[in-house]
Amino acid sequence: MQVTEFLDHMPMLGDMSSQAKEKWEKKLNHSKQPLGLLGMDIGYGNGTSPGGVKYTLMLMDDATKKVWIYGMHNTSEDDRMSTIWRLFIDASGYPNKIQCNFDKRFLVN
Repeated sequence: MQVTEFLDHMPMLGDMSSQAKEKWEKKLNHSKQPLGLLGMDIGYGNGTSPGGVKYTLMLMDDATKKVWIYGMHNTSEDDRMSTIWRLFIDASGYPNKIQCNFDKRFLVN
């Protein structure tokens, strides 16, 4: 079976009811200005890179879709804050809002 045949059998987003789609779209707060809204996430794997990096802090500008990825050795508050300060320098400004998922694992250092 080819990919196009497979996709023909999959339900598409367009099949959502208009009410469900409108409700879903209202939850998205997109920014039209650079650095208006940044999405942030911490990535990690099972091992450590050759440079000693175990975690990555990934940030994406919602308006421009520009992505910054920084390596971190640990998830301490000092390491996270110094990485975010590097972003401020690299982006030449401060974001209005940073949006991220909540992960309880990073509360205990």
